[in-house]
Amino acid sequence: MRWENVDRELLEKLYYEEGLSDQRIADRCQVSKNKVIYKRKKYGITQAKRLYRQYEKQNAELFQTLNQRSCERLCKRENIDEFAKAITNYVLCGEPVQEMRADGRLALADLELLGQHMSDRLSGLLSTAVNGDWCQLELLYGRYRLYGADQTTQNPDQPDLTPPSKPCLHHS
Repeated sequence: MRWENVDRELLEKLYYEEGLSDQRIADRCQVSKNKVIYKRKKYGITQAKRLYRQYEKQNAELFQTLNQRSCERLCKRENIDEFAKAITNYVLCGEPVQEMRADGRLALADLELLGQHMSDRLSGLLSTAVNGDWCQLELLYGRYRLYGADQTTQNPDQPDLTPPSKPCLHHS
């Protein structure tokens, strides 16, 4: 197996589904263990997610029940604003944003303004989804989907199970 051909999907398969260690993957691909660790971290493939998936697989019925209860809680109208704030913190705690803050390219006041705007928008989108107004969401999608079409392909960033040590924003 050539290391250059190991993309996110294949690395997830090797690490999550086959349960291979970093060293075993490195041996298969004839690269250093550090290269495997670097690429795994780059793609957000973590030990915590592997353990979660294993536990989920071993307890499928329990997870189905828990998942349904989570859906019911998160889709309650009274939880939408807090859910939007949590998503906003998740997005703005990302490495690029924090690097911009550390480099002085993004002032705290600007970050808080962006955070409030993003929370408001997400709250509106979540409300629209909970209300079942899918036609409205599709109209929005149709209007905005081409903005950023020149950007690279998205790499879905699955949330890690470990929260940051402190929130990135403080919402009122």
